[in-house]
Amino acid sequence: MTDATPSSPDAPVTPSISPPGPRVPGVESGPRPLPPLTSEARRRRAIVAISVCLAGATPSFALAAGSDFSLVGMLAGVAMFMVGLVMVSWSDIFRRWNRRPFVRRTLTGVYSARMAISIAWPVLFLIDGLPGALAISVVTELGFQTSHISADDGVVMMGGWSRINGPIGTCLIVMVQGVFLNLILLTGATGLLVLQRLCLPSPEPTVGTTFCGRCGHCLDGVPESHACPECGFEGERRPEPVTWIDRWPRRRLVAWAVTIPALVIGIAAALSLTLDIGGP
Repeated sequence: MTDATPSSPDAPVTPSISPPGPRVPGVESGPRPLPPLTSEARRRRAIVAISVCLAGATPSFALAAGSDFSLVGMLAGVAMFMVGLVMVSWSDIFRRWNRRPFVRRTLTGVYSARMAISIAWPVLFLIDGLPGALAISVVTELGFQTSHISADDGVVMMGGWSRINGPIGTCLIVMVQGVFLNLILLTGATGLLVLQRLCLPSPEPTVGTTFCGRCGHCLDGVPESHACPECGFEGERRPEPVTWIDRWPRRRLVAWAVTIPALVIGIAAALSLTLDIGGP
């Protein structure tokens, strides 16, 4: 005779809780790491980022023409934005975000509009002028001043590094103005993204680690010796879905990247000479 009694068929069964099993090798709880960008992809994205920065900065240079703002400070601020935009375009966070539905189309449209505004800035100069005025106000609040008071009046003269139009003050103005301009662009991008999601059927997010170099079809699981099942392309495979940046021949991409800033700079130079744009 034993102490255990058989349970009745109608008695509730309590599920046994087993301890968690060992972690399965190769199974990741978070998102899969993206493959690194190729050197060619990095160069192409850097070319586009530098071109966008140059074209976007030219109207501000033109509006400041004839003033005593530091040229070194302007160039330093633009260079910092160039480096920042290049690093963002290379980052995994941006690359993952760029794979979301409608995001790539939205960013392409918004920054294309920015390039068009840069070309037409004499008509739409307020888009650059207002952020510039706000940037000057912000930098002034940080302690940079515009007045020049001599020591003969009993006040210590300000050094060049503490003036708002000195190298540091000018660099800060350029950077703050760039932040304001990009916030405006991102606000427009958010509105456009929301509008697309409300009005258009949402495509599936782009997943995968290997893509056709022509059509962008995911080739995960397709042997290297096989052509793309979507378009029959047998060329180079890419770790990112291809965009116009990847599809365009390099010469065409470089020509575009040089032509747009050159056009904006040419318009700015012509107007500065004929209409005396800028000034203190």
